[in-house]
Amino acid sequence: MEHWRVGARRRKLELELDADADPIAGSVSDEQGATHSFTGWLGLASALHKVLNGVDGDGMTREPPDAGPVQQRRFESGRVV
Repeated sequence: MEHWRVGARRRKLELELDADADPIAGSVSDEQGATHSFTGWLGLASALHKVLNGVDGDGMTREPPDAGPVQQRRFESGRVV
């Protein structure tokens, strides 16, 4: 069985935490300034998902920044081919 995996790319995100919050609370921003506030660990996961999938702070999907060429790798029997 063959599996394809898209090469990883790095993103710079800004994480701002409220030091006194219980549960955890704060905001996550991307390179273009889209900011998502969150409360709780699931809220943080949701905010990261939105930032990484190009959802703007107002909930609208936007084009992701150009990350250059994407590399593909094929895996067979647990190894890269």
